[in-house]
Amino acid sequence: MPSGGSSSSRFSTAEIVFFLLVSIALDAYEIFATVTSIAVIGILLHIIGIFIDILWTGTINMVFYQKGGRWALNLIGDLIELIPVVDFLPIRTVVFIIAVILTNRSQKEAE
Repeated sequence: MPSGGSSSSRFSTAEIVFFLLVSIALDAYEIFATVTSIAVIGILLHIIGIFIDILWTGTINMVFYQKGGRWALNLIGDLIELIPVVDFLPIRTVVFIIAVILTNRSQKEAE
């Protein structure tokens, strides 16, 4: 079993779509906040973005942990998102997709 969790369930299609849409929306928000970071409102948006990043990191990694998934891999991607210069890249979304694929693949092989 990969790192953690007591449940061995895979991510369902509905869960993948939901979390992927949230991840894409958060990445789009960070692009917008980065582009507008010149103005004072951009600084406020960036601070709000950091708060949202922390909430997202806790939530999605708890889900990965409960499913017995690759939460450590996803955590690394989420922590990279907290770096101000690279936070506009879609790292969160790419790492989420990779972690879901690896989680579902390892759970399928375990069955």
